[in-house]
Amino acid sequence: DNEKMMISKLKGECGVQFTSKMEGMLKDLSVGTQQRQEFKDHMRDTDLSIDFGVQVLTSGFWPTYKSPEVTLTDDMTQCMDVFSKWHDTKHQKRKLAWIFTQGNASVRGTFGKHTYDMQVTTLQAIALEALSGGVTLGFEELAQRLNLAPEILRPLLHSLSCGKYKVISKTPANNKISATDTFTANPKFKTIMRKIRIPMASLDASFSAKNVQEDRTFTI
Repeated sequence: DNEKMMISKLKGECGVQFTSKMEGMLKDLSVGTQQRQEFKDHMRDTDLSIDFGVQVLTSGFWPTYKSPEVTLTDDMTQCMDVFSKWHDTKHQKRKLAWIFTQGNASVRGTFGKHTYDMQVTTLQAIALEALSGGVTLGFEELAQRLNLAPEILRPLLHSLSCGKYKVISKTPANNKISATDTFTANPKFKTIMRKIRIPMASLDASFSAKNVQEDRTFTI
């Protein structure tokens, strides 16, 4: 309600053209809630074990985001196929483009006798899946397996192996990700929290707080 009121004030000050995209964003979110519930009901009729939901946004209203052609897990691909087929029956003329950098996932990880629920991005979830079961992979091997460019894989692995929650062990143990490093799930990982959130740096430099601040200086 506050957002709608703010947009109506902006419309009065700056005109309809200025607020059209913001109104489109709000409409996307309100329609999306109903659509997600319909899809949730549809998911109950499938034999998929993952709790999966999609937020559909109209490309003209929202900023453009980077989305690498990452190699997804089999479960994720199945879920996407189910959604695409369902969406096509509802909206035949709309084309879907998946933005994996904006997704998030809840992953259950077992380290020894301890189990944790980890709130991560979609890309982090895919990397964790690749390293599950105690396998050890090098930087280049992970890049090939996940089909990710080094400039995307570096911040991704840094968040999992060098941040507050080191759920992945890297060799050598330092805070810099190199092409010669190897990675494996950290068997000694332990924390008092049952649920943890592992943040990751934005892959799009244009959305950094510093850039936003610089844009605003003249206005201020």
